[in-house]
Amino acid sequence: AICVENKSLRRHRVEIYRNGQRTPLYQLPSGATADLAFSPDNDLLAYVFNDDVRMVEMSTGKTAGELRAHKNTIRDIEFAPDGRTLASVSNDRRLIIWDPHTGRLLWSQVAHGNRALAVAFHPRLPTLATAGSDAIVRFWTMRDLIAGDEARLVGEFPLDTAHPRHLKFSAG
Repeated sequence: AICVENKSLRRHRVEIYRNGQRTPLYQLPSGATADLAFSPDNDLLAYVFNDDVRMVEMSTGKTAGELRAHKNTIRDIEFAPDGRTLASVSNDRRLIIWDPHTGRLLWSQVAHGNRALAVAFHPRLPTLATAGSDAIVRFWTMRDLIAGDEARLVGEFPLDTAHPRHLKFSAG
């Protein structure tokens, strides 16, 4: 699938297409942000709509659920590499870990002193990172969460900027 964002003076539209097809499989509703994530197996699309995360089944284009817990604008979402969890961060300062298949909130924590702006999963380790407008990157272990306990802060380092937009781990 491919996501196409079309901005013009008259309208803003985000459409999802299957490879090789000219008709969109799904069009995000008006007012939805372009912040979205595909699950690693491409079964689900998650996108931000106001303060919620909406899930779409890619095989049918039908809504698969809504994830609601944030109290302010969601800034970033990302699937874990195994697809079993989805992380979201928000202006409400929180990092939330979800089960995207059931919609269940697995864990929630204030992650930053100010807005939480970006989140990224490590491609191989049970670790994720968050960045906030407090100019800090924080590292969280998911190992305990996988074992049925809580995610845990394991490190942090300061940034030169208080407005990080993206956060990604390298594959190596």
